[in-house]
Amino acid sequence: MKNHKAFGHSIGQFQHNGLPLADLVTRIEVARAFIDQYAIAHVGAELTPIDAANANAESCFSQVQNDVIAHCVEVRGGRAI
Repeated sequence: MKNHKAFGHSIGQFQHNGLPLADLVTRIEVARAFIDQYAIAHVGAELTPIDAANANAESCFSQVQNDVIAHCVEVRGGRAI
């Protein structure tokens, strides 16, 4: 994003691109925190069937991945998914 330019400026400097990127970073960090907690519980043999079901139900992690990819494609000039 730093090297890709439009109107003489890095596209990361445009508010239109910066705010969604900040949102996506936040969503990625939240997903990582959940995944880390489930992994720690699993390794420690503390993952209950209910927690495992919650981890599966929170498969919105793949939605976060799709949103990140779609935004990156859109910013680079392609069509979003």
